Amino acid sequence: MCSANDRRDEGTDRDGPQQAGVLTVLVVDDDEMIRDVAGQMLNALGYEVVCVASGLEGLKYYKAHKDEVDIVILDFKMPVMDGRECFRELKVFDPEVKVILSSVNVPDDFVAELRGTKSADLLPKPYTVSELSQAIARVLSARNGLPH
Repeated sequence: MCSANDRRDEGTDRDGPQQAGVLTVLVVDDDEMIRDVAGQMLNALGYEVVCVASGLEGLKYYKAHKDEVDIVILDFKMPVMDGRECFRELKVFDPEVKVILSSVNVPDDFVAELRGTKSADLLPKPYTVSELSQAIARVLSARNGLPH
């Protein structure tokens, strides 16, 4: 199970896709089940995973561990600090942060805002391991899959 601030090193597949096993993914989602499933998927792909339960926790963790976090997977709809606000704060702190925003529904105005950001992508929920892997590959290559 992936719980708040739980580094997932055990049981990782070091033969996973591009650069897997070397990268750490920060999962920010208020839904514990989503955090657990995302953590399991990422571990299966060979990534190390840290999970937190809110945008505020995600921002705080990233600021304290910027050099250890390679990608942030960020839920869009969360209480207190939603994904939009967290994304913007992350970008202010680190303009090069790589973020995958994940949600059932992201407003069109925010999708338009993301279009100019090569280090960000959208991943609609629910997603498969393959879709997650593809989104990670796009963000790592600074080639988002957003509609133009």
